[in-house]
Amino acid sequence: GVSGRRGVGGETCLPWRRRGGGITVCAAADQRQGLEGIRSPVHHTGIKVQNLTRSMAFYSLLGYEEIARFRAGPARAAWLQPAGGESQAPSSQRLELIEVPAGLDPPQRQIDLAAPEYLGQTGLNHVAVDASDWALLAGGLREVLVQLNLKSEAQFQRSVKLVLPPYQQIIGQEVYELAFVSDPDGTLIELLAWKGEVPRPMEPAW
Repeated sequence: GVSGRRGVGGETCLPWRRRGGGITVCAAADQRQGLEGIRSPVHHTGIKVQNLTRSMAFYSLLGYEEIARFRAGPARAAWLQPAGGESQAPSSQRLELIEVPAGLDPPQRQIDLAAPEYLGQTGLNHVAVDASDWALLAGGLREVLVQLNLKSEAQFQRSVKLVLPPYQQIIGQEVYELAFVSDPDGTLIELLAWKGEVPRPMEPAW
């Protein structure tokens, strides 16, 4: 564990080290045991990209808009969230796009879902976007993909790369239609649309 010292008021003080130095953070005695009852939800998902402008254009197709620009060390970065305003979009839906600094050439991502190189990868696998409302309006996920591709070609002269066409999957008791596309840098994006429920939960396959 991390050991601390007592502050002048009886509080516990812990060193917090960071680049360029450190500070000491103190907490009152009645606050030290309170973390168990506090939620710590996912705040955002970070994705590294080669061209920030190009990637922001791609994610705009999925309904994301820019809410902040900043620097993450030497890299340009931006926060995106679903269009509609801060009050309507939980922070867990935010994406943080981080541009690889100029002069660096990151390797291409492996997005062949059947390839051993892909199957052996660990870490963040994909970002999932709820396309249920789109699918309801368009008449299915396949039509959603057609419309996204038409919009991309009209606005950016680029086709959306389809990695896995729509298919149906039952998870627990819920039925989903799923499809996978990739962003300009090969990050997998899952589009899923809720279709309904089955009477009883499916037995897990493992």
